[in-house]
Amino acid sequence: MRLAIEHRTVYRFSGPVFLEPHTVRLTPRGDPAQRLEAFSLGVLPAAQAMSHHLDALGNAVHRCWFLDMTAMLEIHTTCVVETLRANPFDFLPESPDQPGQPADSSATQALAPALVRAFREPEDVAAVSMLAREAGGQAAQDALGFCTRLCGLLHQRIETVTRRESGVLGPAAVLAAGGAACRDMALVFMDCCRTQGLPARFVSGYQHPAIDTDADGADSERDLHAWAEVYVPGGGWRGFDPTHGLLVADRHVAVAAAPCWEDTMPVTGSFRGTGAAAVLEHAVEIRELEPAAGTEPGGTLFTR
Repeated sequence: MRLAIEHRTVYRFSGPVFLEPHTVRLTPRGDPAQRLEAFSLGVLPAAQAMSHHLDALGNAVHRCWFLDMTAMLEIHTTCVVETLRANPFDFLPESPDQPGQPADSSATQALAPALVRAFREPEDVAAVSMLAREAGGQAAQDALGFCTRLCGLLHQRIETVTRRESGVLGPAAVLAAGGAACRDMALVFMDCCRTQGLPARFVSGYQHPAIDTDADGADSERDLHAWAEVYVPGGGWRGFDPTHGLLVADRHVAVAAAPCWEDTMPVTGSFRGTGAAAVLEHAVEIRELEPAAGTEPGGTLFTR
């Protein structure tokens, strides 16, 4: 399907400030699961200079440098993305000697950062171990089955809440509260997978509005979404969304992925100003478009 996405982020400062260089990660990625048809980025005040490149993790970033003092910073992006993976099970799982490791051992080093545990406090370790046991099964022999069960378990156990506070909650706090933001659930899912030797990474992106519609049919507030990807032998990186208990298919649009969630932040940077504070405003609009002319279901271009 084709989605048009408009994302506006505004920082309003209490007084004039000087903006240090900012990094923007809001360009949807292009991969076998999605195709970026169009993208535009607008920044106010206008950047003195801007570069567009890939970061060390392969995510598209814009780096912006500013010259003058300002009382606000606005970042506005629009894009059209065609999602291509209607079936999340479109592969044949393989069974290497080690769980989660590719049959080609040359990739083992590249996957190592995705196996590092994110939470080391005793209460968090205990919470993750309990969840992994409840998910059941042998992850070494059935990585896909384990991840699917774990995804459903977290969806059933944890209520989705909106948290405007920065940072993340640890697994023990998530279980104690019984509610968490999507980013918290993604990290709990990742740590459970990593205990089983399954490489996992954090993904920031967008979801189709129909996934997150209230019971009365009204769309809930649109925002960036977060989920996890697990390296499944035979299928590569595959998405799991514990917020909704779903495997990721054609109703998610991935923007950035990294073993550490901080490396997917949509906007990072700082400012200097005496006693200045910032207030954040943002809005996301997502619309489904008609299929492009000359395409078959699944997005394959064809001619007659």
